[in-house]
Amino acid sequence: DIPGNQDGRKIFVSGNYAYVASTDNNQELQVVNVSNPASPSLSGSVNLSGNNDAYSVFVDGLTLYLGRDSSGNPELYVYSLASPASPSLIGSINLADDANDVYVFGGYAYVATPNNSQELVVVDVSLPNTLSQVASLDLPGNDDAFAVTGFGTTVFVGRSAGQFRVVNVSSPTSPSAIGFYDTTDNVNDLFADESSNLVFVANDANSAEFQVIDVSSLSSPSLFGSLNLPSDLSGVFYVSGVDRVFGVGDDNSEEFVIIQPQ
Repeated sequence: DIPGNQDGRKIFVSGNYAYVASTDNNQELQVVNVSNPASPSLSGSVNLSGNNDAYSVFVDGLTLYLGRDSSGNPELYVYSLASPASPSLIGSINLADDANDVYVFGGYAYVATPNNSQELVVVDVSLPNTLSQVASLDLPGNDDAFAVTGFGTTVFVGRSAGQFRVVNVSSPTSPSAIGFYDTTDNVNDLFADESSNLVFVANDANSAEFQVIDVSSLSSPSLFGSLNLPSDLSGVFYVSGVDRVFGVGDDNSEEFVIIQPQ
């Protein structure tokens, strides 16, 4: 149990630490030591200026990216993990909208936002101390973007109302939408596995809260499989080494689930 009574929004595990984006106003970023899985412990935290919640976290090597609710303060922060339990701020940028999720690849951060004219924002993070927004993409409709993931030159964006969009980022400064699939309800989280060409979806759809999308055809993604869970699923993470999907959801008796692909 992490001290405090606030919610964890997103989690990223790297090495012996789990980094949690939290709604706690005194520790929006929480660092949990998981070297002993049976006895995790809080090793450190970061208190951001203001009281806006942290929504998303992504780790790339020794660099951590933290996204938060929109405010007069920056929405995207970059931290050094040279000392993993004590992240140190390198840079930040004001995006003027919520950073609901962030995915980093090839020197660019792809940020999911609720902005109806730029649901996907692209930030150049090649120089972490001087971040700059270099592009954005207005996806069809006005559905908020909640989740983003990807591999190679492809980014996948999850939105409200079941919008699953495939975006070509071979030219990061000119992203273009190339594919679509309807999951029928809010897409809360995504995890992409390049080796299998599958994207795992945490969803609000009744009878299909967990979905697996086949993206071997980027222009025509299709349903590979689904699972009916007791309640909405809010987060997913696939570990290829054990071939398991780990999920978190809203069910009071099963907040944490482990799913075995078949």
